[in-house]
Amino acid sequence: MGTAIALVRGDELWLMRVSHPGGGGLLLKIRNPRGDRSVLVRELLPEATEPGVREAFWDEEAGALRVPLAPASQASRG
Repeated sequence: MGTAIALVRGDELWLMRVSHPGGGGLLLKIRNPRGDRSVLVRELLPEATEPGVREAFWDEEAGALRVPLAPASQASRG
C-alpha cells in the first residue's frame, strides 16, 4: 500500500487504502528498514485534537484503519 485516503468520521480518523495509485490520496512514506509507513494527517484533524498515543483497530467491513481522535489516556476516562 503506497497511498491512502484519510477521513474524519465522528470522533475517529479513518485511513483507507487507495487501490489505484493514480487515484490520488496521501503518500505513505517508508520510515525504516522494516518497512513501517507513516503519513502526515495533521491538516485534516479538528483544531482541538491533542497529540498522543492512540489504540487503532482494523475494521474489515469498512476496509479502514480506525483511529480514535482522543488519546488512549483520555478515551479510557470516557
